[in-house]
Amino acid sequence: MDAYKRTTKKAIKDWASAISSKRGQEWLVVYVVPPSDVLRQRKFNLFSLLDKLKSDWNTGKRERCVQPAVAG
Repeated sequence: MDAYKRTTKKAIKDWASAISSKRGQEWLVVYVVPPSDVLRQRKFNLFSLLDKLKSDWNTGKRERCVQPAVAG
Protein backbone atom coordinates (compact mmCIF):
# COMPACT_ATOMS: atom_id res chain seq x y z
CA MET A 1 0.00 0.00 0.00
CA ASP A 2 2.89 2.37 0.78
CA ALA A 3 4.50 1.78 -2.63
CA TYR A 4 1.17 2.60 -4.27
CA LYS A 5 0.90 5.88 -2.34
CA ARG A 6 4.53 6.87 -3.04
CA THR A 7 4.91 6.07 -6.73
CA THR A 8 2.11 4.22 -8.46
CA LYS A 9 -0.67 6.68 -7.63
CA LYS A 10 1.26 9.55 -9.26
CA ALA A 11 2.08 7.41 -12.30
CA ILE A 12 -1.59 6.51 -12.76
CA LYS A 13 -2.60 10.15 -12.32
CA ASP A 14 -0.11 11.31 -14.95
CA TRP A 15 -1.16 8.53 -17.34
CA ALA A 16 -4.89 9.20 -16.87
CA SER A 17 -4.34 12.93 -17.43
CA ALA A 18 -2.44 12.25 -20.66
CA ILE A 19 -5.17 9.91 -21.92
CA SER A 20 -8.00 12.24 -20.86
CA SER A 21 -6.45 15.19 -22.65
CA LYS A 22 -7.00 13.40 -25.98
CA ARG A 23 -10.45 13.82 -27.41
CA GLY A 24 -12.70 10.79 -27.17
CA GLN A 25 -10.25 8.63 -25.19
CA GLU A 26 -11.31 6.45 -22.28
CA TRP A 27 -9.18 4.63 -19.74
CA LEU A 28 -9.40 1.72 -17.33
CA VAL A 29 -7.11 0.54 -14.53
CA VAL A 30 -6.83 -3.26 -14.46
CA TYR A 31 -5.43 -4.67 -11.21
CA VAL A 32 -3.92 -8.12 -11.79
CA VAL A 33 -2.81 -10.21 -8.82
CA PRO A 34 -0.23 -12.91 -9.54
CA PRO A 35 -1.64 -16.40 -8.84
CA SER A 36 0.97 -16.93 -6.12
CA ASP A 37 -0.47 -13.95 -4.18
CA VAL A 38 -4.18 -14.80 -4.48
CA LEU A 39 -4.44 -16.87 -1.28
CA ARG A 40 -2.45 -14.34 0.72
CA GLN A 41 -4.65 -11.52 -0.59
CA ARG A 42 -7.82 -13.39 0.42
CA LYS A 43 -6.43 -14.11 3.89
CA PHE A 44 -5.38 -10.51 4.65
CA ASN A 45 -8.09 -8.64 2.76
CA LEU A 46 -8.86 -6.00 5.41
CA PHE A 47 -8.57 -3.11 2.98
CA SER A 48 -7.21 -4.25 -0.33
CA LEU A 49 -5.28 -2.30 -2.89
CA LEU A 50 -8.22 -2.76 -5.26
CA ASP A 51 -10.46 -0.95 -2.76
CA LYS A 52 -7.95 1.91 -2.61
CA LEU A 53 -7.71 2.07 -6.41
CA LYS A 54 -11.49 2.19 -6.67
CA SER A 55 -11.78 4.95 -4.09
CA ASP A 56 -9.08 6.99 -5.85
CA TRP A 57 -10.11 6.50 -9.50
CA ASN A 58 -13.79 5.55 -9.82
CA THR A 59 -15.73 8.73 -10.48
CA GLY A 60 -19.46 9.09 -10.21
CA LYS A 61 -21.05 6.04 -11.79
CA ARG A 62 -17.99 5.20 -13.88
CA GLU A 63 -16.07 2.12 -12.88
CA ARG A 64 -12.47 2.83 -13.83
CA CYS A 65 -10.84 0.04 -11.79
CA VAL A 66 -11.39 -3.67 -12.23
CA GLN A 67 -9.80 -6.93 -11.20
CA PRO A 68 -10.13 -9.96 -13.49
CA ALA A 69 -11.66 -13.06 -11.92
CA VAL A 70 -9.16 -15.65 -10.80
CA ALA A 71 -9.80 -19.25 -11.78
CA GLY A 72 -9.24 -21.84 -9.16
